[in-house]
Amino acid sequence: MKISEILDVRAILPDIESDKSKEEILKILVNLVCQVYKGINGKDEIVKTLIEREKLKSTGIEDGLAIPHGKFPKLQNMIAAFGRSEKGVDFNSMDGKPTHFLVLILAPERASSIHLKSLARISRMFKDKEFRNKLLVTSDPEQIYKIFLDQELKNNNLSRII
Repeated sequence: MKISEILDVRAILPDIESDKSKEEILKILVNLVCQVYKGINGKDEIVKTLIEREKLKSTGIEDGLAIPHGKFPKLQNMIAAFGRSEKGVDFNSMDGKPTHFLVLILAPERASSIHLKSLARISRMFKDKEFRNKLLVTSDPEQIYKIFLDQELKNNNLSRII
């Protein structure tokens, strides 16, 4: 599954303030998801589940990326939101560096395989330094979405060559 299939341009938040806590950021992203994707209920339950997941192990990976995620029985389809912080936020990343990019993934409970593949695909996308740099200097949601589309196309072309 491609991120462009689960991310709506309206679910892109290009200006998360650097003084926000992890919990505040999760609430902001979940609120955004609930506004954009109609029919998403249980906002508090979603936030609580994501916070509990973060307590087990931070979803802050490296290269300025965090992928908070969870599976929820009431969801019919996988959905995503993207947040960007130019200065970076403290998301307890494994590399100890600030997090600039947050990709929130919410999946149906039954979507284990697709959920894991999506996490891996997103992680691979963000290994590309040029891709990260483009996202870091772009504050327009439409442009950010286009950068994602371009990166997906680039990755698809590379996988056909290899």
